[in-house]
Amino acid sequence: MSKKKALIYSFVGLISLFAVNIFDSGKSDLRISRTSPLSLSVFQSIVDENDSSPADLSIEKVTLRKTGSPTGKFNYYKYSANVVIKNYGGDLTDANVVLSGSDQKYYFLKNSENGFSLGKGKSYIVENYDVIFDGNYNGGEVKFEINIKGQNDYYKGNNSYTANVFEFPAKIENISIKGIEDDGTFIIDYKLGNPLLAADNMEIFTGDVLEVNENTERYSEIDNKEKIYSYYKIKNSPEIVQNGRFQLQKFSDTYGYKIKFTDDPWTDKTDHYVYLKTTNSKNGNFAVSNILKFTYQKELERSDFAQLFVDFNNLKIINDGVIYYEDVPPESWFAPYVQTIYNLGLVANYNTKYSPERKMTRGEALRVVFDYFDVDLTYGRGLSDFGDVGKKHYLYPYIEALYANGKGAIFGENFNPDSPATKNYLKYLIYEYKENS
Repeated sequence: MSKKKALIYSFVGLISLFAVNIFDSGKSDLRISRTSPLSLSVFQSIVDENDSSPADLSIEKVTLRKTGSPTGKFNYYKYSANVVIKNYGGDLTDANVVLSGSDQKYYFLKNSENGFSLGKGKSYIVENYDVIFDGNYNGGEVKFEINIKGQNDYYKGNNSYTANVFEFPAKIENISIKGIEDDGTFIIDYKLGNPLLAADNMEIFTGDVLEVNENTERYSEIDNKEKIYSYYKIKNSPEIVQNGRFQLQKFSDTYGYKIKFTDDPWTDKTDHYVYLKTTNSKNGNFAVSNILKFTYQKELERSDFAQLFVDFNNLKIINDGVIYYEDVPPESWFAPYVQTIYNLGLVANYNTKYSPERKMTRGEALRVVFDYFDVDLTYGRGLSDFGDVGKKHYLYPYIEALYANGKGAIFGENFNPDSPATKNYLKYLIYEYKENS
C-alpha cells in the first residue's frame, strides 16, 4: 500500500472517530462543529486528487454544414460536422477513442501524443468530420457514436447523438392529378426519383389549412371529360412536413393513389392540401413530394371577370363617360369595372349588350388579357398542338403566342376555349404576363 493511500485511510478513520464520539455523547461541542466542515473539505480535496473513476464521454451537440449534393457518380449529400464532446467522468489520458455513425467513416480522435486525452468536466470539439446522407431521400437522421476502445466508459447512454437532415428537391417527383372519378375521387399521379423507393412504405397526407405565399403556388389543370379542374402545386418544406398539421390518410393504389374530399369537387369551397411520403422501414429515411392544393372552382360571370381583371392588375377605375351597355345599370356594383375595361378598349363596342350574367369563356378571357398586355401575335410557327384550336380558329394567333412564351404546356391536349373561365385561370394568365410587362 502506498504512503499516500495509507494517509487517506488514516484520515478517514480519524474523521469517523470524531463522528462516532459526537453522536454517542449527545453533546454539542462548538469547537468540533466549526472544525469538522474544514476537515471534510480537506478530505474531499484529497479524494478528488486521487479519483480513479472511469471517464464518461458524451456527445453534447452536432452541427451540420452541407458541402455537396448528389451526383450521377455519387448519390449522397455531403456534410461537414462539428461534434462537441464532454467528459463527465474521471480524467481520460492517452485513450483510443473512435467517432463513428451509420454510413459514416471511423474517425480516431487524437489530441495528445499517444491518443486522446480529456480532463474531468472538460469539452472538446471535433471539427470538419465528413458525413454523408443517402441522396434518394429528402430527410432522415444521421447518427453519431463515440467509444473508448479497451477501457470502461462509465455511462453508455450519452455516447450517441442523432442529427436531423432535410433536403430538396422532392424525391417523389411530378405529383399531379391524373383524373377525377364520377364520385369525386381524385387519382394522384407521381414519379419516384429512384425506383428503389418503390420498396418503401407509401403514405398520403392531407390537410385543410396551410399558410403559404401565393406567389409560390404554381397553377395547373386537368381536362376531365371536357370539364376543366384547376389546382395548384406548392413546394414542400421541412416546416410543413414536421408541423403536424397534415394527417395520414388511407388510400387505394389500384390505379394510382386516390383521395376523396367531397362528392362534388367542382362546387367544394374548402381548400385541401395533399402530399405523398415514402419511408424506409429499416432506417427511417423518407422521401416526400411537393404539395397539391385543391381549391374552389369559381366560374366567372362577365361581371365577375370585369372586377377581377381590374383588381388583379391593380387598375385605377376609369368611370368617365356614359355607360355604353344598356344592360349595365349605373347603380350596379359591377358598372365601374365594366366601364373601366370598356374605356381601355378591351371589350367590344359593336354590341350594346355586355351580358353581365353570362359565363366568361376561356377564349374570351385569353384575348382580353393578351390585348391588354399587347402580346406579340405574329409567331405563326405551328408551335401549339391543341386539338380543339385549329389554324382557322380566331384564337389561333393567341394560342401560338401562348406557346411561344412557354406558358401553354400546362393546358394539356385541349385548350377548351368555350369552357367557362375560372378565377384561378384568369389569375394565372394575368400574373404570368404581369411579371413580364
